Amino acid sequence: MRVSPKTIQALTLFVADKKELRSYLRSISFELQIERTILTATNGHALLTICIDEPNDKEDTFKIMPGSFMKSETDYDVARGEDGKVYITNGLAKTEVPQDELRYPDYRRA
Repeated sequence: MRVSPKTIQALTLFVADKKELRSYLRSISFELQIERTILTATNGHALLTICIDEPNDKEDTFKIMPGSFMKSETDYDVARGEDGKVYITNGLAKTEVPQDELRYPDYRRA
């Protein structure tokens, strides 16, 4: 899925700072659905959810810390590879994004 740098910048404003003990709040949640992608960031007090209405090949969920995105003017391609790892591709650069087992909070229940 493609996501613009401005979208990442907006979500970064809502990500918790490095002092936050709940490390899962220091990342952006990517929820890929067949017909759309939902991006969510929260610091535990404020929440931003952005819906991108573009179809995806399959459903998936993962988290990416904002620091994983290289500074850029062009859109990012974010996807899980055949090896099960999450990658950010921007032009010629491809970066693997480490994943942890911590669950992102369900913002629908807030």
